[in-house]
Amino acid sequence: MSWGDFLATTLPMLFRVDGGQQELERSLNALCRRASLAIKSGYTLLILSDRGVDDEYAPIPSLLALSAVHNHLVREKSRTQVALIIESANPAR
Repeated sequence: MSWGDFLATTLPMLFRVDGGQQELERSLNALCRRASLAIKSGYTLLILSDRGVDDEYAPIPSLLALSAVHNHLVREKSRTQVALIIESANPAR
């Protein structure tokens, strides 16, 4: 999506079920890296989405994903460059 100075991208917040806690941690780290790359690519709206849940992929809890990305971007001093949006079936989970 693009409108004026706004450029959006969707980042999946999913992890492979069969990997357990280690896969959840790996997926959170990958989500943070993708957020950093999106900012460097000029995106100003990052949509964290759990669309795509199925038998193989479970959603990363939305508040966990949001806080991980937020804190990662604060540490990188790039948090003020983007808006973070959650697209989730269960945002309070």
